[in-house]
Amino acid sequence: MTFCNPGPIAASCFLGKDVVASSHAAFVQALIDLTTLGYDITIDWTFFNLTVRNKDMKYRYQNGFGSALNETSFEYKMRKSDLPTSQHWMTSYEDKWNKSTLNSLLKRPEPEKVKDFYE
Repeated sequence: MTFCNPGPIAASCFLGKDVVASSHAAFVQALIDLTTLGYDITIDWTFFNLTVRNKDMKYRYQNGFGSALNETSFEYKMRKSDLPTSQHWMTSYEDKWNKSTLNSLLKRPEPEKVKDFYE
């Protein structure tokens, strides 16, 4: 997931926002603990690399990351909605959800199997 905001992560994983925020805090605390103990850490987050060596933190963005941010295609990917204002209030929540990126993150179960499970 591209976002570190607990809200979208929680929504896409069907978890509570507090669970995701707690896992973020635990991850940061683990980094602090490992560096305090003297471990070297290298984390590759596709758009930048974070390296901690001898308690010295360095980061490096991937080549072309800055220019990719300035492209109009990036803006379209990050927008919440591409609907014109006149259509925004005319479109139902279900239609917006069906066209959203979050809706396509998880595979839906087959309705017949879910129905049999709950009966």
